[in-house]
Amino acid sequence: MSCRLSIVEDHVGPELRSLLDNAVAAGAVRAGVDALDLLIAVSNLCAPHPGTDNISRAHRMVALLLDGLRYGARREREAAS
Repeated sequence: MSCRLSIVEDHVGPELRSLLDNAVAAGAVRAGVDALDLLIAVSNLCAPHPGTDNISRAHRMVALLLDGLRYGARREREAAS
């Protein structure tokens, strides 16, 4: 494991996990999302296409990912009630 990934996993991961847990409890995102997986997905989406420095799609790609996190969240919350 790289040093950077270890730092993220040790310091950012637990905080993001807490945020995700609170969002799940509020019915804002679906359950079962791994914090480190989410961080890696967002970082990959924000990277420019190989051979370019164009990040114009990054905002839209991250928004699409976040929409996917919300998918089914309300239904899960209602089922738990």
